[in-house]
Amino acid sequence: MWAGSAVGGIFFPLLASSLLDKLGYQWTLRLWAVMFLAVGAVAMLGAKPRIPFHIIRRQGRTYNLRGYFKQFKFVRRPLYLANVRTHRYKELNM
Repeated sequence: MWAGSAVGGIFFPLLASSLLDKLGYQWTLRLWAVMFLAVGAVAMLGAKPRIPFHIIRRQGRTYNLRGYFKQFKFVRRPLYLANVRTHRYKELNM
């Protein structure tokens, strides 16, 4: 895993630089997206699911949307809203 990070850190910028020179910005991004899709698909073959499949099938539905949004309760807190507002004004130079 760590060797792949080092190789990617050296290989990807060199590849991106040569693609930008030869093909331009738009085609570089398109090829980059296809390349990461292929690499990600291969990586997903070895990924282990966090929740076993037999538990999901027994529940009857595969996705609990209400349970998913329960983790975002912090969005309604005033401190979070003040933090977001402050950072948005900084970005807009206000």
